[in-house]
Amino acid sequence: MKAGLEGQIFRLVTVYKEDENKVIHLITNQIDWQAITIADLYKKRWDIEIFFKLMKQNLQIKTFVGTSENAVKSQIYVAMIVFLLLELIRRVYCKNKTGSATFVRKYGYVYFIICHSSICAV
Repeated sequence: MKAGLEGQIFRLVTVYKEDENKVIHLITNQIDWQAITIADLYKKRWDIEIFFKLMKQNLQIKTFVGTSENAVKSQIYVAMIVFLLLELIRRVYCKNKTGSATFVRKYGYVYFIICHSSICAV
């Protein structure tokens, strides 16, 4: 394999996902970390990936207009406000109490984590 990985030491971490009754395998170069730490970081990373996927699908953000942290946050805020207003209108007129609230409940915290941590290196 010619990918600049010669001399690297990797570790295979196997994680059982009880909620889905499946096993996932993670390859890492973090030899000293505990397996649970690697699994927790992977889960947080996966939640962030899902958040951005849902943002693209539900908020219609295809690309970011600006590149600064403030520009990205502003665009996300505006898109979320528009999305929530449209959802409110839909619920008022359709009398439907289900739907997109799950998006906000589940992934609102991910947005908070991204914008209030060093994870977001924009």
